[in-house]
Amino acid sequence: MKKERGFTLIELMVTLAIAAILIGVALPSFRGMMETNKVVAGINDLATSIHLAKNAASARNARVNIDSVGGAADWSQGLIIYADTNGSGVYEPANDALVRSIPPIASTTNAQVIPTVPTPTISFSRKGIFLAGAAGAQFVVNYCAPSIHFVHERILTVSVAGRVTVTRPVAELC
Repeated sequence: MKKERGFTLIELMVTLAIAAILIGVALPSFRGMMETNKVVAGINDLATSIHLAKNAASARNARVNIDSVGGAADWSQGLIIYADTNGSGVYEPANDALVRSIPPIASTTNAQVIPTVPTPTISFSRKGIFLAGAAGAQFVVNYCAPSIHFVHERILTVSVAGRVTVTRPVAELC
């Protein structure tokens, strides 16, 4: 008589039970990692937009502003980058050249992108130099995305020299 090869039903059930336990342990960690990646992608898109505005100011030899859509204080509603050719500080489609329109942040992240200054506009001079405003201070944006498990937070800072950095906060912001 030949010896049969293969798995018994008990061996198969034990293997499936172990696999189910491993998936049950790993799934919450995987969700948290995906949520963190969405936040990192969002803040990196914002940093890239700031770099784009700085480069556009130099390339167009004009002042370039980044402003929220509709003048809202929350940047998660969308942004516009425009060359302010008439110097009004407000986007006027007839007079100003639109560099890029950034759509609102996906509603799945529930993110809030809130500048910590009263006037949520970033400006770069014709030479690409960051215009810090009357206070001469750096520009800080808090990026908060609450989720089921915890709150994902990042801080984007534009220094007086125009350098963009992204950090994690030491204390909870949201």
